[in-house]
Amino acid sequence: MSSEEKIRIELVGADVTLDTVAPLELLELSTRYFDLLLRIAAESQIPLTLQGIYVESGSARHATRVSNPKGAELANQRVLRLVSGGEKPSPALRGPTEALKATINKLPAGHAAAVISLNRREPLVPRDVPAWRGPASITKLRASLIQVGGKEPRARFSSRFERNGEAFSLGVTVAKARDLAPHLYEELEITIRIRRDDEGKIAEGELLEYVQVCSGDAFEAWRQWYRENASEWDGIADIEEALSHDGS
Repeated sequence: MSSEEKIRIELVGADVTLDTVAPLELLELSTRYFDLLLRIAAESQIPLTLQGIYVESGSARHATRVSNPKGAELANQRVLRLVSGGEKPSPALRGPTEALKATINKLPAGHAAAVISLNRREPLVPRDVPAWRGPASITKLRASLIQVGGKEPRARFSSRFERNGEAFSLGVTVAKARDLAPHLYEELEITIRIRRDDEGKIAEGELLEYVQVCSGDAFEAWRQWYRENASEWDGIADIEEALSHDGS
């Protein structure tokens, strides 16, 4: 079996070995972690099952076999973000996230937690989610829908208009989630209410409405933008022609 087919939760410390670890410490940590991992997979509609328990020699680790290593890693990255305060948990994930953070926080001095997924080891370090100080704003944005669904429905988008094309997640109603599903991987013009963090990234928000962007309509999109944002162009029939003579 490839090592990439397992995901491992580990207790770390100078005096932590299989012979010295307190069993309930490791059992509670692994239970909280795997519970959150599976809940995230279910919310994100990632097919994932865990099977088997492996106690690996020379370490205080619980390992389990995963049915979908890449899917498990996607869910694991959300665990890391939730625990570290990089992402605000949805209502369904708030309790399991806080339970895992509390378990890590009560570990004895000198002990820490880590997770190993796809042979990469990363620490589990709890931090509070920062308060988003920026005011909420409503804006329009072109973005591609890359994921939608979950028990608490959310839609995930990527946009070339966001810094580095970063993806972001928005709350949606059940009805909107159903309506969005046929538009997966399509470019949409979305109207959103959002808050940004101190780095300017979209920290939280909701989808208000959307329209499909048809291929080949770029010129009409610019025409519409000028109608809405530069009323002095209202009397000009051919914006493209006028722009070509601008400054000449």
